Amino acid sequence: MTRQTEPNANNALGDLLRGMMPGCEVRSENTQTFPDYPGRHTDVLIAAPGRSPVVVEAEYEPAAEVERDASERLGLRVEGQTRTVEAAIAVRYPKVVEDAYDVRHALSEARLSYYVLHQDSIRFPESGWLEGSATDLADLARLISVPHKAVEQAADTLEQGIGQAANRLEEMAKLRTNVTPVIARLLGMSDVPQTRRMACAIIANAMVFHQRIAGMHQEVKPLRLVCGPNVANPQGETLTAWEDILKINYWPIFAIAKDILEQLPGDVATSAMRELLETAQEVEATGVDNAHDLTGRIFQRLIADRKYLATFFTLPASAALLARLAVAKMDGVDWADAEAIGRLRIGDFACGTGTLLSAVYEQVASHHERAVGDSAGPASCDDRGGPVWMRRHALGHSHHWLDPVWYASQRGIQSVPPLHHALRKAEGRQDGEDR
Repeated sequence: MTRQTEPNANNALGDLLRGMMPGCEVRSENTQTFPDYPGRHTDVLIAAPGRSPVVVEAEYEPAAEVERDASERLGLRVEGQTRTVEAAIAVRYPKVVEDAYDVRHALSEARLSYYVLHQDSIRFPESGWLEGSATDLADLARLISVPHKAVEQAADTLEQGIGQAANRLEEMAKLRTNVTPVIARLLGMSDVPQTRRMACAIIANAMVFHQRIAGMHQEVKPLRLVCGPNVANPQGETLTAWEDILKINYWPIFAIAKDILEQLPGDVATSAMRELLETAQEVEATGVDNAHDLTGRIFQRLIADRKYLATFFTLPASAALLARLAVAKMDGVDWADAEAIGRLRIGDFACGTGTLLSAVYEQVASHHERAVGDSAGPASCDDRGGPVWMRRHALGHSHHWLDPVWYASQRGIQSVPPLHHALRKAEGRQDGEDR
């Protein structure tokens, strides 16, 4: 009977994952992975732009040394990558793989056993093994590749910048008592410190997003050219730039931010924006974006009175699980057909910062990637690892298929400022227009 060696199985697993994850670089049996440890190789390494590399260490049953091998690779620098390994997956191959004539086919059909080790001494599950297919393994690798250290660093930076800008509004509220009540009405909230923090968070979010999309749209000026230290009127230049962005779309992010910024006196706007510009640049330097729900994390930190806002934040891990369960029930979808996927209508009736919608984006993208396989190629993928056509739909024209419900209750709309302004735009459409 044929006995497949572990390197054979590892190469076959790498080949399978490569076909399922075309936006990623997948290496197998690589002996030059860790520059600081030349003799330490990886069974499989998965890397993607903006994410932490994930190591997969695998052995045949009983896999007695797989945990040691996986844990030894945590925290290591990877050749050609800016981030270190934060998480590793320990895999136990079943006997059927070892005895298979066609090891790749056997792996594609096999039930694999695995668990996750994290750099923070976390094992998931705490004991025992998970079981799943190679497809499940690809989904897991994508989920745990979120660079948590960088995300927390970016969240800390953003929170600090928002706090400094909010202090400007607090000082203004004492001297110019007519401004903050108008901002509070825009948000459907009371004129309290939490509202002013939320207003600054909305402006900061728009600035961070502006910084990101300036490289995607030629007509959008970089943030430093509209509110940098050499700009005489940063408030006016920024408002003009955001009007240009609204002509593209991005309505839920920039419409409310523009309305708030218009209410601020010029001197207050200038000082707040200069601080937030520095914050946006520092956030960009971390390499983290809203693909990792940075806005949601900040929103969570800023809500001091959760009952008052009737707001409850969905954790990204919970959203990922819910999205996977939901998308798995979508029968009859040709995941290889971009046009068919573009006709899907996916709604979140209380989207908040879009955690669930973002998770659904990831799931739909992964289904499409697996369906098209290697034919997609890295060139057809965006910097989130998703297909470029999905970037156009989900970011540029999200209402074409990621469709928040406009007719939420007034209280719910007021609790979620982006929906408030999305509703205003939707009400202006003619009947029959695509929503």
